[in-house]
Parts: sequence; C-alpha cells; structure tokens
Amino acid sequence: MIHLSKNCFSVLLSAALFLLAVSAIHAQPKEANKHYKITYWTADDGLPGNAAVKIFQDSEGFLWIGGFDGLVRFDGARFTIFSKNNLLTSNFALAVVGDKQGNVWIGTDRGILHYKNGQLSNLADKNFDFYVESLFYDEAEQKLWVGSRNAGLYTYDLVKHQYTFIEGTKNDDIINDIVKGKDGTIVVAKEENGINSLEKRKKKNFF
Repeated sequence: MIHLSKNCFSVLLSAALFLLAVSAIHAQPKEANKHYKITYWTADDGLPGNAAVKIFQDSEGFLWIGGFDGLVRFDGARFTIFSKNNLLTSNFALAVVGDKQGNVWIGTDRGILHYKNGQLSNLADKNFDFYVESLFYDEAEQKLWVGSRNAGLYTYDLVKHQYTFIEGTKNDDIINDIVKGKDGTIVVAKEENGINSLEKRKKKNFF
C-alpha cells in the first residue's frame, strides 16, 4: 500500500482539479454551438481571397461579398467572381448596397460601379474616382450617400446622375459607415473625428 504525504496529496489534487477545469473550458464551445451548423467557405472553396469586408443580400437572394481580391456573387452553391480580370476597374470592393429593383452599387478605391441584369457600368469619372469606404442607399431621396477616404462626403443623385459634395464635414478622414434615422437625419461614422449628424434644414414658409 502506497502512503502519500499531505503535500504530495495536495499537489495531485490540484493537478486533477486543473485538468477538470481545462476539460470543461474546451467542452464549452461544443455545447454552445450544438444548435448551429457552421459551414466555412474560403479561398480553397472558390473565393478569390479569405478577406471579406462587406456582405449584402440582393432582392433575388444572392449574396454579394466585397473584399480586397474582388467582388463575389454567391447563390449558395457557386461563386461568381468579378475582378480586374473581367469587369471590375479595381479588386478593392469595399462597399456594397442595393435596392428592390435589382440594382447593386459597389464602392471601390476608384469610385462607384453599378450592376444590373449582368451588366456593370462605371459611375466614376476623373473628378469622382475617389476611394469609396462606405455607401448608403437612400430610397426616399433616390440617392447614394458616399463616404470616402480623405475626400469627404458626397451624394450621388440616381435620377440626375450627378455628384454633390457635402460641405461642412472634414475631408481628411475615413468615413467608415453611414446610416439614416427615422427622422431623416444622416449619421456618419468617421475613423478619427467621431460621429457627424446631418439634419436637413427646413425651408420656412411665410405664406
């Protein structure tokens, strides 16, 4: 029969408790994910790269995935890749938005592209080929809000097909995101200058 000293017994007990704690920690993720089936898609499965920065689902159910290696349309089984090798002007597809009519707008580091019915068109020109960081589709106003990298904030009128620079916001910053409140206020998230709120001025009616 083996006799253990109190110190030796304490060490063995501590080791056993540690192993039980480690086993419990490793078991937690499996328990937490038992209700979900997780599927991974990477470059090994057909993506042009593993960096995905934006995702958007269009009116037909397709997923549009933007990243640094091109734009991808995914139907749940197959990836259709748009890049400089076919239709894109740049592989940087950093913002993707769309409407219920099948229009999709893509922000790149060389301006905005428009996609519909299998056709891509370039909405940029030499004056508006800036680095697009964010897009917001304003359905009520029929315009795009365009957040750039160090070039300011713009709108693009989808009816008149023209850009308007929004004065009063600092240009030397990155506009990461744009949203619109229920009251019509536009809120802009910036990399270094916090949050900007743009409330449309009401016209006074004297009659």
